[in-house]
Amino acid sequence: MTKKMVFALACLALLATFSSVAMADALTFSYSVSSATVPTIADKTGSPSLTGGPVGGLITVKDTNTSLTLSLPAGSTGMIQSDSNSSYLTTTTLLVASYAGSGATQVEVLSSFCPGGICLSGTNAFGTYTAAMGSGGGFGGVFDVTFVSPAILAFFGDTGQAVNPNGGIAFTTHAIHGRPEAQHPLLNLGAVP
Repeated sequence: MTKKMVFALACLALLATFSSVAMADALTFSYSVSSATVPTIADKTGSPSLTGGPVGGLITVKDTNTSLTLSLPAGSTGMIQSDSNSSYLTTTTLLVASYAGSGATQVEVLSSFCPGGICLSGTNAFGTYTAAMGSGGGFGGVFDVTFVSPAILAFFGDTGQAVNPNGGIAFTTHAIHGRPEAQHPLLNLGAVP
């Protein structure tokens, strides 16, 4: 059986899925941000050009084949970023940007629950970010899963399964009106609770 990963950052979302011929199984890493601002940047150039996080808060991991939920300990963090901007369109009210990713680590969940501190990592975060001025927006895409901690797999009884190298990622942003933390001058981007 092969597992698929999904990563969700409640203002970020990540999917790591495991799939098999007979049945599919997915692990979803979700973040719930209850306070503070999630650093969000959507630039035309630079590396990384797109950043969501790092962010902490309540991080949970769920498995589609069990009713189990793993809550990672306080201090756990995650981030999604991308670079290699492939298109970038701005108008007076809208931003639509596509990012092709790279071989650098661009998806990561860190926690003391996992030996060595890394629970999930991946590269080549490819996707599109769309936002409306003053209203926030969202990023959705795919990434190459490079590592899933055996501690995560063991918690759900998924040891010995191959991990599907294709994961899904998403996060949303909300406008911060008149606050200096906003990174994009046109859209005043930043995720808030």
